[in-house]
Amino acid sequence: MKNRRIIMTMLLSFLIVLSAVPFSSSISASTESVPVINKTIYLNSEFTLYGGKFGKTYDYEVENAEYLDDDTYYSDGDDGYYFTVSGAKVTTDDKKPAVTVYEYKSDTKKVKYKKFVFTVKKAKKFKQKNLTVRKGGIKPIKIPDYTKSIKITYSKKGIAKFIRRYGYIKSPRVGYYLDSENDRSGIKGLKKGTTRITIWQKSPKIKLGSFKVKVKNIKPRIKKKYKTLKINMSSYDFAVAVEGVVENPLLKAKYTASVADKKEADTTWWSDDNHDEFFRVLPRKIGKIKVTVYETYKGKKRTVGTFILKAVKGKAADHVKWLIFITDDGICYMPKFKNNKCNLKEKIVDYYLSDYKSTDYKITYKSYYPDVLSVDKKGIVTRHKKSKNIMEHIFFTIKFKDGSQCTHFTYSY
Repeated sequence: MKNRRIIMTMLLSFLIVLSAVPFSSSISASTESVPVINKTIYLNSEFTLYGGKFGKTYDYEVENAEYLDDDTYYSDGDDGYYFTVSGAKVTTDDKKPAVTVYEYKSDTKKVKYKKFVFTVKKAKKFKQKNLTVRKGGIKPIKIPDYTKSIKITYSKKGIAKFIRRYGYIKSPRVGYYLDSENDRSGIKGLKKGTTRITIWQKSPKIKLGSFKVKVKNIKPRIKKKYKTLKINMSSYDFAVAVEGVVENPLLKAKYTASVADKKEADTTWWSDDNHDEFFRVLPRKIGKIKVTVYETYKGKKRTVGTFILKAVKGKAADHVKWLIFITDDGICYMPKFKNNKCNLKEKIVDYYLSDYKSTDYKITYKSYYPDVLSVDKKGIVTRHKKSKNIMEHIFFTIKFKDGSQCTHFTYSY
């Protein structure tokens, strides 16, 4: 999915792989007390912490790092602090690993923001309710992202199968790209019957969780929450992936749809870079459209049900967010600096606001680190020095007459 690729691109751009983060002697750091937050982590799973302020830059200091796995990493991106930890050995009461998060107030000054103290335990277990799965279908489940090898056992074999990763449609709302993920776990129904699935950690052997699965013939239907599905035609999610509205779908079935009046919506097969071909409905008018969904399996076609596609006209900010999404992979770079200055407003208007009059909107700007980059009310950015530690961003907010607004940020070259 495109927006996931954008986020990962931005995240990886700033990824810093560290097991411990030392301080530079040229940077002043405060010694005041900060909130201490206790967390429990495990030897067999990762734990992710994120927070802070959008646009701020953060740094980290690690104590007793030997209790944390070598794969622990710390990232500094555009939306605050982000780090993932997992345990390396069980802690004692008198010694525990800790991560202190620092927030940069300027390019050369940082202050303590939060401190996380970790208790490391052997194994994280999980609870899963008993499931009913359609024969030939799959039902997603949530289990921790275990870092150690696991083993699956069945009280009766051949009835159901645990699938570690498969393509899962997160949302039926789709634009140019389908919102899907390929690392979701699920239970596939093989034949009618009941079995108990137990998940074990291999070494050391620990029972992590157990649940009952009943497989039977179940009719597909439209998911209750999508009986009426609202689509913003000004947004980047302006169509519907038909399979995403179906409850109890078959893995090898094809799902299609029709509308009474073809002038109301296009119904066609579609594909993107991250997902196999899927059938989508693209509204062509504002208002309510009745959509009928079909399932075709082994040459037999059946009606699944109907839902109402409610197409609405969004506000100006929705349209601009869509333009940001499709332009340069969602990344907005500042113009190149000449004599340490650039005109950011000129680029914003050219990229995102060419369809609007200057009286339709107002742009405001913000720099969290004016000692490095400052910006005036006219959108002129001045570089005072090359940063050593902070991310060089300028944030801008566009407010429209219709009351809508959107905020984005720019990268410097």
